[in-house]
Amino acid sequence: MLEILIAFGLDLFFGDPSYSWHPVRVIGRWVGRTERWLRFLIPWARLAGFFQAILLPGGVFVIVWFLCDVALQIDPLLNKVVSIYFIYSVIAVRDLEIEAKRVFAALANRKLKTAQKNLSHLVGRDTENLNEEEVIRGAVEAVAESFVDGILSPLFYAALGGAPLAMAYKVVNTLDSMVANKSPRYREFGFAAAKFDEVVNWIPARISWFLIGIGAVFTNGRSYEAWRVGVEEGARTSLPNSTVPEAAFAGALGVQLGGTNFYRGEKVETPKLGYPMRPLETSDIRCAYQLMKASAWAGLVFAVILNFLVEFISTKMAQPL
Repeated sequence: MLEILIAFGLDLFFGDPSYSWHPVRVIGRWVGRTERWLRFLIPWARLAGFFQAILLPGGVFVIVWFLCDVALQIDPLLNKVVSIYFIYSVIAVRDLEIEAKRVFAALANRKLKTAQKNLSHLVGRDTENLNEEEVIRGAVEAVAESFVDGILSPLFYAALGGAPLAMAYKVVNTLDSMVANKSPRYREFGFAAAKFDEVVNWIPARISWFLIGIGAVFTNGRSYEAWRVGVEEGARTSLPNSTVPEAAFAGALGVQLGGTNFYRGEKVETPKLGYPMRPLETSDIRCAYQLMKASAWAGLVFAVILNFLVEFISTKMAQPL
């Protein structure tokens, strides 16, 4: 519990420093290397991708568990420091806010090209030809989706299994970002990674609609709208996990999200979420990251309670009958 609280606080104050041996950067390099090895060893792309999606998260879980265990043998305090470090490395509240603010600032200063470039750091879609409203939509959608990928899911898995499980989750999410796109190169190889990411984010995504509604209590008061749209157009559907937080954000902000996107020149239609009560405005980006931060605090409370229950049940089960 303490590790999660400290890691969250460190991220809020310092963000996520960029350095070559950052755990997520190391994972990214491992993704590239294991892809080359597995493609060489296994001629069937989908099978090679399946092994990567299994072995890499499992391997990282074992390594982080081993490091935490060694630290525990040396000193219990060192164990907490190591755990805090890894959990801190997978939470992205401050960085998500900073990137969204950069898009907001560029649009506020009427620098569309700069806004398009800044948005490319948040989304995987093509941004160079987007108009102002499409840039706003992209930023709001990125903040909403990243609330699950970059905040709630890491907290959820840290609460369930500490630093090892949080890091294993981050590997799955990184694989989804790097090899699970729909380009010809990864259409088969990234199939398993995409499916695993859907599985591990399924529960956090469905919890997110409720937490976003809680966050709306402290921002604009549109909790009912966030919950209604989040359930009707997200949680109750068979659409991808990302539609749940996006639908809740659309309801909370009173806008419509979704539509046509382009990925490497390929047109992709995404479902319309929310109601077109008004056109998107630059201020909606600011409202989105404020809602994200409020929802992140709600997610922290949820993670602390979940971690308390996990530790309580573990303690009870460990007691002799």
